[in-house]
Amino acid sequence: MTRERYFELVEGVHRMANPGPKIRRTLLEAYADVVDALRRAGIRFVLYGAFAMAAYGYERATKDVDFLVPVRPNAVRTVYAVMDELGGVPARPGPRTADEALRKGARHISFNLAGWLIDFFFDADFDAILSRAVRRRFGNRVIDVISVRDLAERKAERGSLQDLADIEKLGSAE
Repeated sequence: MTRERYFELVEGVHRMANPGPKIRRTLLEAYADVVDALRRAGIRFVLYGAFAMAAYGYERATKDVDFLVPVRPNAVRTVYAVMDELGGVPARPGPRTADEALRKGARHISFNLAGWLIDFFFDADFDAILSRAVRRRFGNRVIDVISVRDLAERKAERGSLQDLADIEKLGSAE
């Protein structure tokens, strides 16, 4: 399956699970808009989660796009500003503002962007993760993708059944 086809697969699953108003942006458009806006704002990021799995060739349905970003006050504020500029709305029950996220020491924030969830994980090890990240074309952008090793380690820390299944798949990618 091509990586662009992966976006179509996830969109189809999303539409079946959420019948109702038509999605205002395709998943590929939302993803590209976020990537471009983060770059314009000078925020370094790494693709993470199910989309990172897909970038390595292991597609599965997901409800969100995950990015790792540095855990710095400027990064938190800029992520909120970027998502606001794109029309993203902070998802509940998370912090509604950058100041609230900073006050609470939030390490994860989620936004609804035209019906798609965009998640940001603020990672203290971001610089090391970025140094090991792999440049890949995913969607219609070349981006940094978390390394297989780092992705597997984070999934092992979470330990959900899906994470354990993902780790097994990743084992064959190394």
